[in-house]
Amino acid sequence: MESTLENLNGMLLSGNPDDSYGKASDPLEGPVTKVRKAHYMLKFFLIVTALSCAGFSAWAYREYKAALAEGTFFYGMRINGADSAGLTPAQVNDRLREEHGRYEFAMTFRDGTRLSMDGKEFGYAYLTGNVVENLQKSQTFRTFLLGYWEKLLAERGFLRKMDPANFPAAKILRKSQWVEKYRNWAASLHEKYAGLKKKEQDFTVGGVTQFDREILREKLFRITDDMEKRAVAPQDAYLDYIDGEFAIVPETAGNKLKAEAFVSRVMEAVERGETEVAADVPELYFEASLKKDNNQLVQERDTLNNLAKVNIVYELPDSRIQVLDGRTVRNWLSVDNDGNRYVAENEIRDYIEEYVDGLANELNNVGADRSFVSTLQGEIKVSGGTYGRQLNKTAEIKQLTEEILNKKTVKREPVYLVKEVADENNGIGNTYIEIDLTHQKLWYYINGELFLDTPLVSGTANVKSRRTPGGIYTMYYKERNRVLRGQRRPDGTYEYESPVTYWMPFNGGIGLHDASWRGRFGGSIYLTSGSHGCINLPRAKAEAIFNVIDKNVPIVVFY
Repeated sequence: MESTLENLNGMLLSGNPDDSYGKASDPLEGPVTKVRKAHYMLKFFLIVTALSCAGFSAWAYREYKAALAEGTFFYGMRINGADSAGLTPAQVNDRLREEHGRYEFAMTFRDGTRLSMDGKEFGYAYLTGNVVENLQKSQTFRTFLLGYWEKLLAERGFLRKMDPANFPAAKILRKSQWVEKYRNWAASLHEKYAGLKKKEQDFTVGGVTQFDREILREKLFRITDDMEKRAVAPQDAYLDYIDGEFAIVPETAGNKLKAEAFVSRVMEAVERGETEVAADVPELYFEASLKKDNNQLVQERDTLNNLAKVNIVYELPDSRIQVLDGRTVRNWLSVDNDGNRYVAENEIRDYIEEYVDGLANELNNVGADRSFVSTLQGEIKVSGGTYGRQLNKTAEIKQLTEEILNKKTVKREPVYLVKEVADENNGIGNTYIEIDLTHQKLWYYINGELFLDTPLVSGTANVKSRRTPGGIYTMYYKERNRVLRGQRRPDGTYEYESPVTYWMPFNGGIGLHDASWRGRFGGSIYLTSGSHGCINLPRAKAEAIFNVIDKNVPIVVFY
């Protein structure tokens, strides 16, 4: 084309009179006309395009102003993730309040209790202020155009076709070397489009919540009051004696709430809009003050385990046992300024004496009331006498101190001064002598079988100093051919002198013996003509008793 124009220009400048411009015979007439037509068409297209753009812009701007004046949000506008096109700020605010105002939170406690509370109970509300209104007013012309074109393209189905997977060119280029370049270009275009859309049309609106704090506090304190009624207080770690040694029993947490701390925690959670409040956190509960890893507790355990080797098993009457071990001895230890326990011999002796006193109070029963089934009177109460158990406290304290300081393990009886001969029959056993002073009779039972019985004469009843006292006794010893004498007179003679063949004392100067000077026994002789307190027996009966009795046989005397 450029060469043709140059030739045409040359011809016009040559001034050839024979040639005239525009003649039909001119061979260049066709090309020049086409060029001019194309030029005119281009100008026309540009003018039409400019006018169309100006017209569209004017129309679009007018529409933008009208939409802005309507007080609604443009197409494509999303607020807090929700489509807000065509909605007024009031409508958007209503939606936000509905979404955020449906507030409920739950509280889970240490004991597994789970409680929930609706925000309406304490006036919970969501407020945005003027944020949404200001956002609607700040919409730009570019935002309007972006929304309009998005709507137009969506209605025509172009947005779907712009997807590289649906664009016709993608099918053509699928097997060509330009496929990857097209896909990269399409992805970049979509990324830029999404970025522009997010910047212009996707907004997040924040707000503030309000609620009646006093109502909420009141409700929360009601919860703590209810929890308090069934709360389990924490328990400190402690030492226990388990399987022969001391062990630390760990502390237990319990579920006793700190009311103020709990209420503050929930209030803060509601302020932040949290929906779950886990109340099972240590700060909200009263905790044990003494934990299992406490140094003093660990040291005490070790010290006590050294003493735990002490194990004194007392064999008591009626097959009972009493154990003195580390569980008791631990309380007898001294404590230094650092809280460490140690054995102080002079101090521990005081505890031992106290312990033996308690043991004596439990065991000693000399002269105590005893039930006794008599031969003629049935079950009676017998008290007094010298029979029974009596602890030798001095000897027991000495032995126990030595055993504790040397950490011994022993099984033994307490050290007695006197003790019962049996556990059965209230400590009397089945071998005993029964003396019924009212009936003036004696029975001798051996292993529960009657060995002999005999009438007797006891102390003179109507002379107080000569009455035979009741009680339970045992024989001191037995002796043959003894002269029994009364009190010595000033002249050196005795109140009485009575030779006996069989002498068996059991209560001071009172005993069993034969009385050859009596012609009969039993009946009411004792009332006015009895002995000086002894039990007078026929010679044959006294001999029979003398031959079999030993000093451990209980002698039960009663009226």
